[in-house]
Amino acid sequence: PVDKESREEFISKAQRRRRHTCNNITVRHSEGPLGARFLLEELPFAQADAIMVLAEMVEDSNAADCQTLAVCVQIQDILQWSKQQDSVSPMIIPQLIEANSESLARKSGIFDYMLTDQLVARITACVAEVPQLSCIIDYIVKDRSCGFCIRELREYPAATALDVDKGVTFDEVSAAVACANEVVLGWSCTDPTQGAWEMNPKERKLKRSWSADARLVVLRK
Repeated sequence: PVDKESREEFISKAQRRRRHTCNNITVRHSEGPLGARFLLEELPFAQADAIMVLAEMVEDSNAADCQTLAVCVQIQDILQWSKQQDSVSPMIIPQLIEANSESLARKSGIFDYMLTDQLVARITACVAEVPQLSCIIDYIVKDRSCGFCIRELREYPAATALDVDKGVTFDEVSAAVACANEVVLGWSCTDPTQGAWEMNPKERKLKRSWSADARLVVLRK
């Protein structure tokens, strides 16, 4: 792994390059062999809301993904053994480099991940196809005047007009959210085996059941 001094230098240069200082986070460096479970067990995973596992920048990207997913599986096991009753486990989000590692992540029970190379390519393709999207991306990434968040449907006053017992459509949910000047991007999946979220559903007029633990992904100011 990269030594502590190199990581600190990278963080410092990244902040200077972006002219932004991270004031509300503290970086703690814990060093050790990759995949050493006894060292992973010393980390305060139970106190975390989310755990991000970044890929090691090596020449063999497939090997890097294997190491990343191996660490994720170990963290899953550590959380399972230490989990207390009625407690919610933190979300594990690995960074994957190769697209063919996506199926391996899903088979490991990891449905939230970052395919960073594809993310860059998709953003570039979107801007190339629709140049007007660049200002929207600026608002989200650079200006930080908009952000993503998880919301409940009942948080929106306009949603009281919906009969959730009979199910709701994505168009109905979108209209209710739009009344609060927000944009709904997706909702939680009804079938957990297909992932945690369904983004931009194709069947926008198809009704689905709405359980008490269902959530929305929205873009808001």
